[in-house]
Amino acid sequence: MKPTKEELVKSYINLVYYYAKRWVHNRDDVDDMVQDTYTKALMKYDSFVYASDNQLKSWLLIICRNTIFDVHKLKKPTLTFDTEMEATHIDSKAESWLDEEIKREDVEILKNMLMTLGNHDYEIIRLRYFDDLSFDEFASVFNVPEATAKMRCYRALKKLRKELSKV
Repeated sequence: MKPTKEELVKSYINLVYYYAKRWVHNRDDVDDMVQDTYTKALMKYDSFVYASDNQLKSWLLIICRNTIFDVHKLKKPTLTFDTEMEATHIDSKAESWLDEEIKREDVEILKNMLMTLGNHDYEIIRLRYFDDLSFDEFASVFNVPEATAKMRCYRALKKLRKELSKV
């Protein structure tokens, strides 16, 4: 059953917010992107043909992605690794200080390598591995067949592995 507009906002506001936050660094700009995304989504929501929650999630991310890219035609986004994502990859219960320092160094290396990939490959890896989108959802966001989504992901990972092998 298609959620109400209120349920749409409540259910996916965090997903849209954190997706926008990864591309836009100023909190006010992130808020603007989220607001623009929901303004566009709510205007078209009555004509949206609901099939599943995954489809709805993908639809919102497509709108958010397009909104962000429309704004960034004027200024290129800077790739960053937000501290929240970094914190999720550093085990706070590490047995020793040395283990934690090694993990921090690994995260820093990964962060630097991701920043060298370019926006397109960076976004692919973020959506697939950090936002945990399935290949089906991932394909919906990019409006490509699932096989194409898998190939793009494979190629982005191959580039990342190549960069990491240089370290």
